[in-house]
Amino acid sequence: MSNTEIISKAYDTLSGKWLRVLFPFFIVALIPNLYQPSANYSPPIYLAFISLFASGPFIYGGSLLALKISRGEDFNFEMIFSGFNHFIKTLLLYVSFILIVIAGLLLLIIPGIYFSLKYSMCFFALVENPELSIGEALQRSGDLMKEDKYKLFLLYLLYFLIVIAGLITIIGWLWALPLIYVSSAIFYEYLKNK
Repeated sequence: MSNTEIISKAYDTLSGKWLRVLFPFFIVALIPNLYQPSANYSPPIYLAFISLFASGPFIYGGSLLALKISRGEDFNFEMIFSGFNHFIKTLLLYVSFILIVIAGLLLLIIPGIYFSLKYSMCFFALVENPELSIGEALQRSGDLMKEDKYKLFLLYLLYFLIVIAGLITIIGWLWALPLIYVSSAIFYEYLKNK
C-alpha cells in the first residue's frame, strides 16, 4: 500500500464523519502543544505541567479513536479520555518516548529522527494490548517499524504538505488533523498485516 493510498483510504473512511471528529482530534493535538515558549512569549508554567501530564493519556485516546475510525467501528468523543484509565502507563510511555527522541536529537539530529520513527507506533501498540509494559510497547513499535521507517518518513512529509495546504486556507488545518491521525492508524494496520 502506497502512502497516497493510505491517505486516500483515510479520507474515504472519514467521509460523512468529519464534523464528529474535528473537535476530538483538535483537543488531542492541542494538549501536547499547550506550552510553547518563544523569545517574545513565556506562557504560564502550569501549562507545561498540564501538557506533560495529559499528553500521554490524550495521545492514547487519539490513537484509540483513530483505530476505531480506520476499522469502521463505532466511536464517540469520550474515547479521547480513555488514556486516563491507564494514566501512569501512558504518562511514562510518553515521557520515555520524548526522552529517547531528545537523546537521539542530542546525538546530531539524525538519531532523534530515527528513534521518533522507530517508536512512533508505541501508542497504537498499547491501545491494542493495554497489558503491555512500556518497554514492550516500545519494542512492539520497533519490531513493526523495522523495515518501514523511510516509508513513514515520506508519509510525514506528506502530512507536512497537507498541514501547509490547510494553513493556506486558514481553517483547512482542522481537517488535516483527523486525516493525519486516521492515516497513521491505517499505516499501523498496514504494518501489522504485512
